[in-house]
Amino acid sequence: MRLIKSVKMAGALALLVLAGAASSNAPPVAAPAVPPAAALPQREMTKADVDTWLDGYMPYALERGNAAGAVVIVVKDGKLLTQRGFGYADVAKRRPVDPETTLFKQASVSKTITWTAVMQMVEAGKIDLDKDINAYLDFKIPPYDGKPVTMRNLMTHTAGFDEVQRGLNSYDLKDIPTLAVAMKRQVPARIYAPGSTPAYSNYGAALAGYIAFSIAVRSASASLLPCSDSDFSVSCSSASAEFFASTTSLRFLSSAACASASLTMRSMSASERPPDA
Repeated sequence: MRLIKSVKMAGALALLVLAGAASSNAPPVAAPAVPPAAALPQREMTKADVDTWLDGYMPYALERGNAAGAVVIVVKDGKLLTQRGFGYADVAKRRPVDPETTLFKQASVSKTITWTAVMQMVEAGKIDLDKDINAYLDFKIPPYDGKPVTMRNLMTHTAGFDEVQRGLNSYDLKDIPTLAVAMKRQVPARIYAPGSTPAYSNYGAALAGYIAFSIAVRSASASLLPCSDSDFSVSCSSASAEFFASTTSLRFLSSAACASASLTMRSMSASERPPDA
């Protein structure tokens, strides 16, 4: 009896093994085709949509960042889409921010203007992002580890400069150098090979602004003047639509050069302007 049961069990196991082998050799059953999702229709970005988003986000952003106020400007296709003020220009007096008249310290916000000016030069074929910047300068930035500094290095803070604030800032109007003097008199030490290590550099951003300014001076008509004390401090800080929309003028480029060094520059004299390339 036990022998018969064992034979039956062995036979059942053999059948299971055979069934499993057969099923593993069977062709896979194709999954039912899922129709592709319909593409969402393209929606035009409108002032109403942007303002609605800003109304929801900016109060939260100001509270989270413990900021008194802010200005937001959106430019689309070279034209002003919206400009808004949020929070207070004077908290004690509850005076709201006005995007046309409220002044803000430019600080490193100016770097975005410098990068815009540089990229306009790239689009115009006047700057190569991967070319040795000495091709655009009237003084030399020596290589480090055999590698030259490029504009891409400056824009990504990978030029390898040590960060030095001394000599870049001044609170005495009589002691403010021109951008050319500031760039040449105190080139920071190189501590990293270009492209190897991110290291924030105010000098590097100012140098990019000087390059953009120098090229603009070489290529513009003599009737267009370089930066004065008022160009950037008034135009950019007041956040006027005309300033941000008219980004191809020498005034914009020279303002970017002024701003990049976080200085209120005097106009460069003819003897200090870079020579024609």
